[in-house]
Amino acid sequence: MDSNEGIQLVSSIRIKAEEIFNDLKLGLLHSVIVVCFERKQSVHCYSDPEDLKLREDLLLAYENVSHTRTKNRKHVCINNNANVNEIDENYFEKNEFDSLITTIVEQRNLYHEFKIFVSSNIRPNNKTEKVYVVLKFYNKIYNEVYKLPINFEYRLRLYTSIIDSTVNIFFNEISKNGKQDNECFEISNISKDSVIKTAGKYFLCTPVANLRNGDSLFWISEKINRIAFLKYEKKQIKQGGIILTYKNNPIITYNIKFREPVLLSNSKRIRKLLEITNKNNKLVSDGSVVFGIGAITTGYNPQQGDVYEIRFNKQYNWTLLHDKKEVLNYYLEFPSLPRNIIPIDFFEEKFCYVFGESEINKNKADALYKIVFNIIEEHCGAVLVITENVNKEVERLRNQSTLIEPIKVGANFVRRIIKIDGAIMMDTDCICYAIGVILDGEAVQDKGDPSRGARYNSSIRYYYSQKENCKIMIVVISDDGDVNILPD
Repeated sequence: MDSNEGIQLVSSIRIKAEEIFNDLKLGLLHSVIVVCFERKQSVHCYSDPEDLKLREDLLLAYENVSHTRTKNRKHVCINNNANVNEIDENYFEKNEFDSLITTIVEQRNLYHEFKIFVSSNIRPNNKTEKVYVVLKFYNKIYNEVYKLPINFEYRLRLYTSIIDSTVNIFFNEISKNGKQDNECFEISNISKDSVIKTAGKYFLCTPVANLRNGDSLFWISEKINRIAFLKYEKKQIKQGGIILTYKNNPIITYNIKFREPVLLSNSKRIRKLLEITNKNNKLVSDGSVVFGIGAITTGYNPQQGDVYEIRFNKQYNWTLLHDKKEVLNYYLEFPSLPRNIIPIDFFEEKFCYVFGESEINKNKADALYKIVFNIIEEHCGAVLVITENVNKEVERLRNQSTLIEPIKVGANFVRRIIKIDGAIMMDTDCICYAIGVILDGEAVQDKGDPSRGARYNSSIRYYYSQKENCKIMIVVISDDGDVNILPD
């Protein structure tokens, strides 16, 4: 692989990786590295962003390994059969190179800032070189993703999160390009949606495998998606759900036991049975059949990984939960990580802390919370400024905003307004006075976050310039659904 091809390859992988992983968790990817080992004992390393020292470290490690390999082979009987020797050499390369790359990259990860994934050889049919891809994720962001326990050894590879399964599917797609006769990798042809959908399917093998149910490993998402699509007598699913566990789990209390289990794949019948479930009492299934209706009792150890919940949110939309924590969302058969939605109790507490404790203000907080939730569902970022000084501020900022006749903010209104840049300025009654507001304010020492965007940092500056003058609360919603509230 020449330098031009290496630079082009790492750049195209970086672009596609950002497209895929930003869809799952914004800002997750730090860098991409492509490493090429040639039989001439040369190493080429291409990274985005560039890392010149890494190639030196890899070359030195490669030479040391090769030297040790040659030295050791002098003390063992070498087979005269060329085919046997080639098999032995290929086995050595396959196992040594990926571990060598992992070791070197990890050694440079002194402060454990990054989670590192190394592919297998993505050019398996090439006899003269071995090519590997390294993805480095920010550990802080990676660790925000809830991980499932794996307590069962299975012939199929299991994953603790959809991030891990997506990495593997992405590597496989790159490798498929490397198996083609043409020399160039067509990374742009990899479909983001296909990678994530396939990754979701593989990730959902983990909870089913933890239930010791190999029969339904690959089909659980299809079964639940079909159920979520259905209405019953023109009604959407509004409550209840499914508990995924094994039949005689002692922490399940059955209210109704079916004399004959119902196939989970019988989507119309399951949809009908969901009408008699509620928040606590749900259908109990092992992923293949439904045994009855029951509830989870106290005393459950989540590390056992043998109890999960399926919650139906609305038509086409459901969520997998473990230990009452959201693990994965599905909407229109497409998986995504759950958004970091602030609980309504916490939101009310923040609102009342700023504007005063009262029943009226709790109601106002509930109305504002619904607006925030509507914005999150749109997968679009926004800034909401709620201030008692709204009339004075919109006049002061009239040249850097669009003033409007006061209007009550509702779901339809906010969906249109968030399509433009700038903050939405309103009072505590959710009456909007200006849109597209460019917030001002001076930088504050030890405040702000350079890893965050302009939306968050401009909100910080504006809040600290105003907080001494009036009661003010700012809600910052990022594109991936994370919510920050000022004061924090």
